[in-house]
Amino acid sequence: MSIANAYSTWSVSYDSDRNWTRDLDAEVTRRLLTGTSFPVVIEAGCGTGKNTGFFCDVADEVAGGSPVAVWLSEGRIRLGQMGQTDRTNGGDRVRAVSEPGRKANHPVLVPLGGSGSLLVAWTEGTAWQRGGDLAWRTVGSDASQDSPVQRLPGVPVWGSVTAWRESDGHVTVLY
Repeated sequence: MSIANAYSTWSVSYDSDRNWTRDLDAEVTRRLLTGTSFPVVIEAGCGTGKNTGFFCDVADEVAGGSPVAVWLSEGRIRLGQMGQTDRTNGGDRVRAVSEPGRKANHPVLVPLGGSGSLLVAWTEGTAWQRGGDLAWRTVGSDASQDSPVQRLPGVPVWGSVTAWRESDGHVTVLY
């Protein structure tokens, strides 16, 4: 099997495959913090969100760098409500933003001003030595989906996406 095919096969099962570093991080975090309680946990760099559910169990509130966190899980972009997590409801505010079967990767999140809406952008179809498409959609401040997914071709090999809000409110997406 080629490296490209192996990578594409592996990316679908990343969160479920045995990964010593990822799994050790989760184990150590739980050993150190189980039985403790915090008013607020700030989770910077949540990645695939492997610890987010646990942090919801030990904190009254979990906050990230923005009101919503976005990450890659099982080849799909996931979006989770942050900062209002209530232990009584299990923190179940996570949904898929990308469509199944499109091999999403490299998500970014941009606040869209006073409305609380967000732009979520990502790549689709990129893999080992293969370019793909830019995809994006807007979502509401409560992580509801507001717009259909839109796409543009042209993400180069080894490319990813970045985006930011300009001072005049316009969003720039670079890929």
